[in-house]
Amino acid sequence: MKMRFIIPVACALISVQATDAQTWCPSGAIWHYTDSSFVNGQPGYRVLEYVQDTIISGQPCQQMSNTWYRLIAGILDPLVSFKFHTYQAGGVVFCRTELSQPWDTLYWFDAGIGDHWHFAHFTDSDPCDRMLVVDTGTVTISGFPLHYLDYTMDSAGVTVTRRITERMGDSYSFWPQPQCGMNEVKRGLRCYSDNEVGMLATGIVPTCDFTTALPHHEHSATNISVFPNPGCERFSLDLPPGTYRMELFDPLGRLIRTERVISGMPVDVTDLPDQGYLIRLPELKAAIRWLKE
Repeated sequence: MKMRFIIPVACALISVQATDAQTWCPSGAIWHYTDSSFVNGQPGYRVLEYVQDTIISGQPCQQMSNTWYRLIAGILDPLVSFKFHTYQAGGVVFCRTELSQPWDTLYWFDAGIGDHWHFAHFTDSDPCDRMLVVDTGTVTISGFPLHYLDYTMDSAGVTVTRRITERMGDSYSFWPQPQCGMNEVKRGLRCYSDNEVGMLATGIVPTCDFTTALPHHEHSATNISVFPNPGCERFSLDLPPGTYRMELFDPLGRLIRTERVISGMPVDVTDLPDQGYLIRLPELKAAIRWLKE
């Protein structure tokens, strides 16, 4: 996996002293990526989410979900959803899909300048399948010193540079793919959040989830309600049987909280200011307005 070679880079980059690795994929970790269709450029976004800790063949790891939402006639439609697994050993994050592919390197956080590795589940025989490290450093985000590395790859005959940051992962696509001879698909990390660092938004779009802004087509379904409304310290939802992902947005359309809920479960909001909020339940395709006072 680990080989060294050097290629010229277009400009001088400054390295910074690295720090200790951060925990990978902690509880509550969620990634939002812009991800348009490669076939027709159809806009959409991808959500990758920590599901649970588990063990596969004696290896402790994290199970994750991967769902792509495409925008069709103004309606967000969850098109693809599958599970995969990851774990970190030292500075390397390994991944494995639900298709029972073997463990392979997803990220190599402590790689040095000149190191390279192949894209997960691709061979190392073609330079187009390689990620070559050209710079490393450290950036502090929400008080956490996070090590990063910049790598180059070939895309349709053009060398492009992208960044991988501890905890947050790749700036372009969670699961980097070779693109030799292919046109660029519009992608990019919108937001990352977990229970420790909170919400980290990159600013490439106004909100984490939606392609433009909060969609006007969503509404409160007749069998879904929030109570009390208005409320103060907590609220509960009347939902169909099952567990659902709840997203809470502030008046500016910013995603400020995500958690799994069931019908009647109290949601503590004592730390939030008194104002209106949007409660969104993407799996039920419903959204409800709630007022804290």
